[in-house]
Amino acid sequence: MTQGADGRIAARFSDFYGRQIAWLRESISALDAMLAETGEPDYDRWTAEDTARARRLDDLVAEFNALKKEWDAVKTVSAGDRAAVESLAREVAALRGEFQARSAKMTERLARSLDALRGEAGDLRRGRENARKYGTDGDPGGAIVDRRA
Repeated sequence: MTQGADGRIAARFSDFYGRQIAWLRESISALDAMLAETGEPDYDRWTAEDTARARRLDDLVAEFNALKKEWDAVKTVSAGDRAAVESLAREVAALRGEFQARSAKMTERLARSLDALRGEAGDLRRGRENARKYGTDGDPGGAIVDRRA
């Protein structure tokens, strides 16, 4: 990369894209690990990790917006510098597609788990209602008596 003002913005953009690529790869690996778990994933851990990743993504978006304004303000960037930055941008776009695909799979898995929990909660509610309906009116020592019998 060249060393003039135009080269510095290209170098800063390249550094930014390098960090974004690292973030995307880390996030994809985390999603793959959660999706590979055969049992029920630790959703509390996942939520905490996802919150931290989202904060980092917010930081990257803010940094991108600032860099983009500078990039647009620079009148000339050498063809080599521009090509290097554009190559990194294409890599980011490809990784972003992978990340979005994994995120969609994880969202589907979470939705299925939530549906299963709702079903279990409904079963518990019906069981509690049946126990109350056919119970002994709060007599803790008595036997369960079917009032309709």
